[in-house]
Amino acid sequence: MCRCAAGALGACVLVISISSIRSYAADETPVEHARSASARLTQWLENSKVADAWRPVLRLDQLDRELASGAAADRTAVAEILGRFGGGDPALGMEPFVRTRQALEDWLASLPAPQPGEMAAAARAAKSVFLPRTAVDLQDAKAELIAALDRLDAQLKAPAPGERDWKAFLRPDAVREQLARKRGPQLPALDAAYQRFAAGHEGLGRAWFLDVRAGLRNYLTIARTIGEPRLRKQYETVLDALAVRLEAYQKSPTVQTAEEIDQFLDWLDQAGQAKWLILSVRERLSHPNLFVEVSDRLVATRVAGPVDDTGPVRDCILGTDIHATGHTTGNLTLEMVPSADCGQFDLVFSGNTATDSVGYRGKLQVFVSGVTRIGARKRLSLDQEKLTSSRAESAADTDTSINGVCAGNRVVERVACRRAEKKRPEAEYIASRHAEDRFTEQMDQRAEKLVAEANERYAEKFRRPLVERRLFPELLRFSSTKRALEVTAMQIGEGSVAAPSSPPAVKAGDLSVRVHQTAVNNVTASALAGMILDEKRFQEILTENFGAPKRPPEEDDGENWAITFARRQPVIVTFSGSRFTVTIRGRAYSNGEKQYPGMDVTATYRIERGEKGLKAVREGKLAIFPPGPRRQLAAREQALRTILEHRFGKFFEPEILPKDLVVMRDGKPAAQLQLGGWETADGWLLLTWKQVPLTKT
Repeated sequence: MCRCAAGALGACVLVISISSIRSYAADETPVEHARSASARLTQWLENSKVADAWRPVLRLDQLDRELASGAAADRTAVAEILGRFGGGDPALGMEPFVRTRQALEDWLASLPAPQPGEMAAAARAAKSVFLPRTAVDLQDAKAELIAALDRLDAQLKAPAPGERDWKAFLRPDAVREQLARKRGPQLPALDAAYQRFAAGHEGLGRAWFLDVRAGLRNYLTIARTIGEPRLRKQYETVLDALAVRLEAYQKSPTVQTAEEIDQFLDWLDQAGQAKWLILSVRERLSHPNLFVEVSDRLVATRVAGPVDDTGPVRDCILGTDIHATGHTTGNLTLEMVPSADCGQFDLVFSGNTATDSVGYRGKLQVFVSGVTRIGARKRLSLDQEKLTSSRAESAADTDTSINGVCAGNRVVERVACRRAEKKRPEAEYIASRHAEDRFTEQMDQRAEKLVAEANERYAEKFRRPLVERRLFPELLRFSSTKRALEVTAMQIGEGSVAAPSSPPAVKAGDLSVRVHQTAVNNVTASALAGMILDEKRFQEILTENFGAPKRPPEEDDGENWAITFARRQPVIVTFSGSRFTVTIRGRAYSNGEKQYPGMDVTATYRIERGEKGLKAVREGKLAIFPPGPRRQLAAREQALRTILEHRFGKFFEPEILPKDLVVMRDGKPAAQLQLGGWETADGWLLLTWKQVPLTKT
């Protein structure tokens, strides 16, 4: 841009309030936001008398045409225009330009992603779209960090019983003091704060801590990259390397290549570059990596069964007050309902209610016995949020017999009996409708309790803990067929890609699980990266959350070793060729006050069928080596390997013999499942259980 235009623009900034630039409205779509941002920029430039100078530089006329095309816009053209906002002119660091640039980034990220085969070319093309970080970006990062600190303060005001004094350890007020400094924060002080939030102590993996940690990291990264001349060259180098890895992953999707892709995307994310490319890679190269199928008969074990219920019945039919005792018998069954949007099933009741009743009308008493045939149906629906139910529908048909009439006068009794018999069809009709209403209400009330209990368990035991720790799957979808409830999930978390393709077929069973190695690697990366975990707490987690038996007292040697997991890929699993490999990557180990260097521990198992069924047999000893290329161990490392081999050997046993699964209902075993299929192939672990008769053990 010419000097006179730049000068006019700079002078205009002194008289135009930048604060008038509006933020992204919550109800705007990305393209609407981009249109409004572009319109505000244009108006600002016109008011500044420099619109003619900037319009060709930023290709605003072409931008208007692309914005008019909406979702059909040329992705390449939009990227080229966006690149213009990253030019070398210092004026582009002003807020109106930055806000428009941010809006264009969001819009570009929302456009249809390139096809998987085009991803490498897209990575190379992104080299021309480098966007230097600006003071506006730093102010945004500061605002986000302060908002995260506010959320943390709200959580720390009411700590849970026994909770650690996080405020004393983390010192969030010290971070606020740094951010409030007129000359800006001292970056080493924020570095120290980041280290406290990233210390790895249990509990720091919850969202309110993670947000502050991420905010600190983002602020520090931006502060150190503003004006960094080498950043663009590094950006181009990363994109070239990413393109090579994307091509390799298309041919052979290995764990190592996935990790390298993740590292490059993480670099781009931290550098604030190529947001649209990051999202495109995740969208095009990631498929669901967890599939669960539960048969209708297994679902039924939780809710279906015989019904035998006795209780009082009060009614009023044709002016007669009815007092009765009803005995309801029948069966509650379950029918799956095909649905692609949620899991749906009907609770279906079929049975009879036998009644012995006395009707009172003045001094007259009528003794009646009856049988009401009842059919009822209630639909339940399950999605990622909760279990819901619709109102039950009932149909009843009543047959009655008048056993006698008592009035204290035989003539009156004979007349009353004839009248009662005459009114019997009408009374049976009314009794049937009333029975329908009663049974509908009873079924709704019972289902309401079942739904409330199920939702409480789901929220407290599953959803809330995962959401708090940012471990809830990016995709969780329930669906149903006539024969099964199906669950599909995609877990990415701290990773960048999920399964590269659809899963292989699995043998039919009552419960089947198909999980790709990316699901395990991604969730452990989110949950364990950098975390410190000791043996006692690990045993508690296994016992409390997975029902594992407590360690026998004779196995307790009084020591309590702890592992500090690696910051990247703390656990790596691979599934292939009827084998699976598990590697636990320790950055450091400790036993009390003694500290030890990092070691990776790897166990490889072969799946085979023995006399007692399927089992996994460990191949050889545990492989225990320092991180990095294999080399000869020093004496101290040899001693540590011996110790770790003994301690990890308790977890990685020579043979894994799967036990039957037991489904509980009302505190009692309701179904028993036996493992019938166990395979690994092409990164997938395939498990199938079949229902077997309950045993005493």
